[in-house]
Amino acid sequence: MTPPGWQAFERKGFTVRHIQSPVDFLKAWNAILGSHRGPVAVLNDPIAAAWLDRYENICWIPDEGGRAEILRSQVGFTGASFALADTGTVVLAEDSGYARMVSNMVACHVALVPENRLVANWEGVLERFGVEHARQPRILSFISGPSQTADIQGQLVRGMHGPVAVEAWIVPAVDGPLNLT
Repeated sequence: MTPPGWQAFERKGFTVRHIQSPVDFLKAWNAILGSHRGPVAVLNDPIAAAWLDRYENICWIPDEGGRAEILRSQVGFTGASFALADTGTVVLAEDSGYARMVSNMVACHVALVPENRLVANWEGVLERFGVEHARQPRILSFISGPSQTADIQGQLVRGMHGPVAVEAWIVPAVDGPLNLT
């Protein structure tokens, strides 16, 4: 069952998983790897590192990999700075550009979203950034579902400009501000 406030994500095409324990995480991890064969790229940020440091065969970006590794990967994991309840949007704040690559250049993007990072709307993001950080990030990516376009003869095509599948995994709350990657 989807927790309150996350229904807009499902309407936008996200698969929403509520991760409450390491067992929940392992089940979700196995489901992703079972449906998307191939390398996994993980943005080395505090949220992803907390959940994924125990797994092998991961290319940590940027520490162990770069553009070539991301392009070979089928699945990309990132932490999320915020999630917008009103529009079903995941917000990635960063300075390096790696989160955008890991979320955009794979067949499946999984955003690990701490449950206390769900805000009502865009104004809530600005307010929280103003309180938590001395400066705004250089890059803000807004992800509102799988990539899709109807530019070609009005036919809906998924995965043309990004991932075919997106998932939001709601993980336990994270205290304090999140570091920009």
